[in-house]
Amino acid sequence: QWWFKWFPKSLLLDIVNQINIKANSIKWPSTRNWKVLKNGEFLRWMGMWLLMGVYPTSPRRAYWRGQLNFGKYMTEFRFEQIQRAFCLPFYKKSNPKWGGAAGKKMKYDRFLHCRCYLDQLKVAWIKAMEPGGWLCLDESMVAWLGLALLMPGWKVIKRKPHPFGLEFKTVCCGTTGIMINFEPQEGKDVMVHHPFVKEVNKSSAWCLRLCQPWFNSWRTLVADAAFGQVRMVVAMLEKGVYTLCNVKQCHKFFPKKYLKDNTPAFTGNSVCTTLALQAKVKLQCGREMSIQACGWRATTTMVVTYLGSCGLTTPGDARQKKRYQLLQSGKTNTINYTVQRPSMGSEYQAHMGEVDTWNFLRHQFKLPPTNDPMFRIFCDFSIVGTSINVYKALAYFCPERLVDPKSTSAEKADGKGKMTHHQFAEIMAMHLIQNQWIMEEGASEDQLHQQAGQEARVHQPHPNGIQHRRKCIGCNTITHLVCSGCSAPTRERTIQCQGKAHKLRPGWRFFCKRCWPEHVCGEAKHSRASSKRPGVGASNRTRAEEGAGSDSD
Repeated sequence: QWWFKWFPKSLLLDIVNQINIKANSIKWPSTRNWKVLKNGEFLRWMGMWLLMGVYPTSPRRAYWRGQLNFGKYMTEFRFEQIQRAFCLPFYKKSNPKWGGAAGKKMKYDRFLHCRCYLDQLKVAWIKAMEPGGWLCLDESMVAWLGLALLMPGWKVIKRKPHPFGLEFKTVCCGTTGIMINFEPQEGKDVMVHHPFVKEVNKSSAWCLRLCQPWFNSWRTLVADAAFGQVRMVVAMLEKGVYTLCNVKQCHKFFPKKYLKDNTPAFTGNSVCTTLALQAKVKLQCGREMSIQACGWRATTTMVVTYLGSCGLTTPGDARQKKRYQLLQSGKTNTINYTVQRPSMGSEYQAHMGEVDTWNFLRHQFKLPPTNDPMFRIFCDFSIVGTSINVYKALAYFCPERLVDPKSTSAEKADGKGKMTHHQFAEIMAMHLIQNQWIMEEGASEDQLHQQAGQEARVHQPHPNGIQHRRKCIGCNTITHLVCSGCSAPTRERTIQCQGKAHKLRPGWRFFCKRCWPEHVCGEAKHSRASSKRPGVGASNRTRAEEGAGSDSD
């Protein structure tokens, strides 16, 4: 039930319906037609993607080979079928929501294939929980290294850890760290039609749109230097939201030079050296409010400037820091010290990193690459993003449910025995794979077929313990380049050895190193001393002629 707070069932039904519609328009092989996708099967498919992020490997087909054995959840062909038919719900042109804020003013909607999905998800995330008294505003990137024209709003931001992709302006709860709102950057030609753009400047309009659900709640918005400016602080006061921000580039109407020149000299880390200025602002409602600027001498040369409609300039909480000193002996000496900060600075630094923490957890998942940008957006928000929100919600509201069973009693008493997000994501993925709909529907036909095939391929070891080698039918050399267990269906009868292609005879199979341990049977006739091994002139007979051969040859 926690998962469906950030991924509502109504959205799940819309996506499954749209996938079935698209799948009916695809020409599938006559032997493997499309079977109607059900809700439980799609949730299992999402859980398998989440599990891929926990255990990253490449290529994607490797998850169905070796120890992971994804085939017990879903066949590889069915998984790829759903991936090929994946499609998000979209608005028709007759719908008034088509085109977003620009509407019919634009001839073509670049976000046509994801706008409906993002609108529904945005409403669900806003309603999922009531945020605390702090809101954190920052940017997020949906990385995309494929063809740039496929990803709407694609841009390059060099300062980002993932500079290529689609940028989102996002808001997280400053208390729990849960993401509660977002807005994609569609480009200046479209966003000029967005709300609040005519009232204030564009960067202030971003903040107003993202905080609109919490107008007149008098919460405190924490924003970095990309958003911090005097016009934004005044505009947020007009809407009933306090602001606390850092000012660097956008210093119009802000006394930045005066603060840098007149802040008292640095006297040490234990002394908070500040200079505070205050101004009165009369709002449109007639109410008079004050905003204040603070310059903090952090070092002998650096002055950090803060702007806010709330907070104190008196000394706040000291920050514990470490400095490392390299000794002549080669050892390292650790020096612990404290830095005294103003109250505005301590409050700002305590809540400014919530969006960055959310992005860090999201980028830890290295999923296999795809060529569908809409799936990349869906994966970052509805698969990985939803798991992050559920993890943070449980960590804040129900911390006892995230206790690591492997932790000691001392760690549990100190509060250090908590699961990491990767550990929780693995558990969450298994719950999605074994979801309620799947349990009610039972095993699918593909699963039963897969289980029957696995039972038929059970190999008993030879009494003498002799194992046959990986040999090429044509030249009797060891190879592992092409495998009939994991190759494409059209190539499973062809093997490669030393640059030469050989056709397998009827009934013969060939396996790579990864698939080999599951198909070792120990046939004596394939030992090195045997004259009847494959590839030796007249002794090279087919399985049908031999009659007694095992199924693993």
